[in-house]
Amino acid sequence: MSAIPIDPRVAQIARLFDHLAWADTEVARAVRRPNAPADAVREYAHVAGSEEVWLSRIEHRTPGAAIWPAMNAADAATLTARPGAAYKALINRLNDATLDAPIKYTNSAGKTFATPLGDILLHVAMHALFVYLIGASSVASFSLLMSAL
Repeated sequence: MSAIPIDPRVAQIARLFDHLAWADTEVARAVRRPNAPADAVREYAHVAGSEEVWLSRIEHRTPGAAIWPAMNAADAATLTARPGAAYKALINRLNDATLDAPIKYTNSAGKTFATPLGDILLHVAMHALFVYLIGASSVASFSLLMSAL
């Protein structure tokens, strides 16, 4: 008996979100250190908030956080838990057709868009990794985030 084949695009997105879950966990550990720079915590909270906002757009509901939430590292780690599990469940239900389905949403500037679900998922994963690798605004933050990853 052979395994059910997984769409290659879905498999790629699943791998990106596996990596994102790993990175979120490692960065959460790093920014909880007593000497963690405030801007590293802010960038981590931004990733947590962004993951929640994009998930709320996909699920057509009000977001449970802002894109730039003012929160400490522990609260940001708590915030990443729900979207992380929800993205995994969503990805497990995807196929080639659902990746192309348009998601209608209104952004924080009030503009309405319709974007394919697959594009949104790629954006969520790549945005978080970009912030972790490039977004830290100080040498101390960059060093802390790189030591985590």
